[in-house]
Amino acid sequence: KIYKNIKKNIFLRKTHVPHDRGKREALAKISALKSMFPNIRDYFEDLETVIDKLDSLPPKGLKFIRSISESNLNEKIKELQQKIPHKYLAKIISQSNKIDEGEEILILSEEF
Repeated sequence: KIYKNIKKNIFLRKTHVPHDRGKREALAKISALKSMFPNIRDYFEDLETVIDKLDSLPPKGLKFIRSISESNLNEKIKELQQKIPHKYLAKIISQSNKIDEGEEILILSEEF
């Protein structure tokens, strides 16, 4: 009974990652951009997932997102899509889903 309980709960995935200030600012900017660019909303939603739930975007990408301002908006959005292509985000999400679907095994050993 104890073993089954431990096995059931040991590999629970925590989907919330603690955010530092840079991630919070990047996520806030992405939220604003989603409403401003509805034609690429899917891109921003995937970007948000990679940052918020998977914590898989490099700091350089977060810094670039934070650098986007109203004065250079259209140019920076195009540059963002070149630097962080949607295909890259989809690959990260797909790999995460494969990991979640796979069976995890815990091997216990004792050394003498």
